Amino acid sequence: MSATVGSMKPHPLFGRGSKGPRNRHATTVKACVDYLRLNGIPAYALNQKPQRLSDGRWLSLGAPAGLPDLIACVPPTGHWLGVEVKKKADAISKKDDRQRTAQVLVAAELRLAGASVLVVHEVSDLEPLVREFKALERAATR
Repeated sequence: MSATVGSMKPHPLFGRGSKGPRNRHATTVKACVDYLRLNGIPAYALNQKPQRLSDGRWLSLGAPAGLPDLIACVPPTGHWLGVEVKKKADAISKKDDRQRTAQVLVAAELRLAGASVLVVHEVSDLEPLVREFKALERAATR
């Protein structure tokens, strides 16, 4: 009794075979949104990936270039937060977590307007923010 590869269901994170996560960036962005929401911070992922049409043209359905991967509004202050997800430096490929020029410019503009913009590599990087939020929430209810 043998199973063919075509009959196997792909794993939700790893797809078929052992090539690693299908899209680690998207998975991390979703996990960050879920983590913030579970902790009472409304958060939303921004779709910035252009979509290819059937005639071969590309259509941008998302936000302008440079905006963070997700946005959040921190209660009770209503402070605006942008979160940019970057992968950690990879010793093999020498790729790192540098932001593109548009991301740096937008982050600077948002910070000048009073927003916070964080660069995170994984969900646990958001824990200090959530601890601070919970402390502000406790202080506001006293």
